[in-house]
Amino acid sequence: MSDVILVNTKVGNESYSYPHPPLGLMFLAAVLEENGYSAEIVDTRIEEDYQQKIAKLLRQDPLCVGVSAKTGGQITSGLSVSEFVKTQNADLPVVWGGIHPTLFPEKTVADKRVDIVVRGEGEQTFLELTQAVEKGTTFKNILGITYKENGTIKSNPNRPFLDMNKLPFPAWHLLDIEKYAKPYPYLDAKRALPIHTSRGCPWRCRFCYNLFVNQRHWRAKTAEKVVEEIKFMVEKFKISGLIIREDNFVTDYSRVRKISQLIKKEGIDITASCNIRATDFKDDILQDLVRCGISVVDVGAESGSQKILNLIQKDLEVEQTVESARKAKKYGLIPVYSFIVGLPTEEKEDVVRTIRVIKELRQINPNSLVINLNIFTPYPGGELYDISKQYGFVEPATLEEWGKYNWNTLNIPWVKDSDFINLINSSGVFALNERAVESVRKKGPVFNLAGWLLQRAAKFRWEKEFWSLPIEFKLFKMFSSTMEKRVS
Repeated sequence: MSDVILVNTKVGNESYSYPHPPLGLMFLAAVLEENGYSAEIVDTRIEEDYQQKIAKLLRQDPLCVGVSAKTGGQITSGLSVSEFVKTQNADLPVVWGGIHPTLFPEKTVADKRVDIVVRGEGEQTFLELTQAVEKGTTFKNILGITYKENGTIKSNPNRPFLDMNKLPFPAWHLLDIEKYAKPYPYLDAKRALPIHTSRGCPWRCRFCYNLFVNQRHWRAKTAEKVVEEIKFMVEKFKISGLIIREDNFVTDYSRVRKISQLIKKEGIDITASCNIRATDFKDDILQDLVRCGISVVDVGAESGSQKILNLIQKDLEVEQTVESARKAKKYGLIPVYSFIVGLPTEEKEDVVRTIRVIKELRQINPNSLVINLNIFTPYPGGELYDISKQYGFVEPATLEEWGKYNWNTLNIPWVKDSDFINLINSSGVFALNERAVESVRKKGPVFNLAGWLLQRAAKFRWEKEFWSLPIEFKLFKMFSSTMEKRVS
């Protein structure tokens, strides 16, 4: 029997993405088990017939069902799961958690398929909620929840941030590890798994959810706790790669150094990736990262325009981004840069500056990777979301509308030349991202030829900075749409 069912929902078409284990739900499950409850995790991305599995678990009379959702496709998937649960047992509490429900708790719980929202860090909150459901007691003293009571929506006060060092290891035993321990892009490892060593970020980037959810409060596991967990994962799951998935790994330099020392002391042989700000590309820090086994670093460069960097409060100079490529080359690191175009007040010359910085990064360090130029999507939580409203952005009104919201849809009404932005985005993929081109070309002979031609055209555009007449991408979009309709 499972006391609690925890459901990880789909983002969208994830057939080409690395299937990250649902660490958030795994922490919830571990805390529940530590307190005497049993839990089951259903990952709808992995389970071919997840409804059948959920139906089987529902017959065991669980206390509640937890659904994880972030803004976008996970909402659509979450609503589908919630509706299915309600058709099986209308009285069973359906609890939503994640970034989107935390940002919009009242609007989320207003949906008839959602009974309770757990806001922010959910481990202690979800435990207390499960205990209250089991005992049939009131929810009024549970911090960090929004819920319905006799038709009225109520929100209890926020829960203080927890001490990560008091958390047990994630409940890995609830997953089929072989479905997750796989090669990870750019990491030289046949078996890789992720780890969370910290939460939050002290910086003030105006596009980031951290400003609201974590309130710039960074908290972390001790170096000893981190290395203990890494050692467990290496020995238990025979992994050779580690993805450090969190907002800001390199916040406490002394902790990074201690981790590197302990990894060496324990004789752990592993290659890893982590994120790092361009401002942190300093010799002593990079040396410690290399000693940790880090070989790939994710860098949020965002823009090649200082005006835009200042707008988003990145607290970064363009030259620091350029210097990071030199430093990465010196230490044999693969830097993976992310950039954004289409921000409020951005002009064409700002985008051109970004393109030229990308070209400079690749000239300085041929190992520099830029997956593509992301089109800015106003996501809730950051100050830039409210600024976007001032420039004409209209917020989705319902959960269903939020479910259709994604970064592939142009939600930036202030951009006058949308063809230019779309061309920058599309050509960037084909000019810069070999893996994306390969995924297109593998679809068949016709796609192989089309992908090759698009790559040649994209590289020409990037080299010559020619951004007019995007005929090839419009034709490819029409062709892809036609082929998809034939397949369906």
